[in-house]
Amino acid sequence: MFIASDKMTSPSVEQIPAGINAVEGYKASMNGDGLRIRELLPEIIERGAEALTPAEKELLKWIGVFFRKPTPGKFMMRIRMPNGFARTEQLRTIAELSRRLGNSVLDITTLANPDIVAHIREQVQGRNVGPLKEGPKDIKRFGDER
Repeated sequence: MFIASDKMTSPSVEQIPAGINAVEGYKASMNGDGLRIRELLPEIIERGAEALTPAEKELLKWIGVFFRKPTPGKFMMRIRMPNGFARTEQLRTIAELSRRLGNSVLDITTLANPDIVAHIREQVQGRNVGPLKEGPKDIKRFGDER
């Protein structure tokens, strides 16, 4: 997603500078801020999962949304709960999302973080529950393959 005249477009391999890996190239294409993928969410949702580019799949990880090859069209949302603590309102919101979007399935990882595996959209806004915000550097997969 290169930014040119306020319009973001998916980068081609030729546009990624030599000497850096594709993930860093995608991040650089967002002016170094992978979280800018949030600006493209309405467009991405409108186009649908089957139209996701490799860059979009990679950058969605920066907001805690993971494309899952074993379940095309479905995503996993990793939610961070520092030290495993959450308020009742937050847990109810997560449970509601799991019922509506995750086939009533919620995985709790070994780090006590919940994962919702399903169609995920910006359903958590305004409820103090949100996707991982620090980017993929701290993310590890713990048996979330089905």
